[in-house]
Amino acid sequence: MMKAAIVYTSEVEKVFVQTAVDLKAVIILDGIDPLTQYGGFRFRSHDMHGPLPDLFVNEAGDPLITLRNVRHATCKLAAIVHIRDEIARLLPGLQFPPGSLMRAKGGVGMKLQSDGTSAEVDLLLEQYRALRSWIIRG
Repeated sequence: MMKAAIVYTSEVEKVFVQTAVDLKAVIILDGIDPLTQYGGFRFRSHDMHGPLPDLFVNEAGDPLITLRNVRHATCKLAAIVHIRDEIARLLPGLQFPPGSLMRAKGGVGMKLQSDGTSAEVDLLLEQYRALRSWIIRG
């Protein structure tokens, strides 16, 4: 039984890494934690600017749907990385606070949306987009 879980975690890792590579996003995967209590995975990662918000992807029951949810969540994280890169180019020397300080609300990222990803990543993506727009407008 344990061997199947390890193989499955490796498939999840492969999808995460391949999606980041396909999107040309520099995301360093620090670890994948199986969430046995919730039936899913937590992805810990960082980029060249510091820690990224943890991704939480729930177990969909169907491995293909779970892997699709991992791809979807990784795409959102890659968008955050690209926006952070752009902001860093516009404002050299800027340091980004850890994701925990960027949260507008005190959630822990366990509120899962219908697509199986955490709402926290969507909130941070929205905040980074707004910050980029504010910087560009001057």
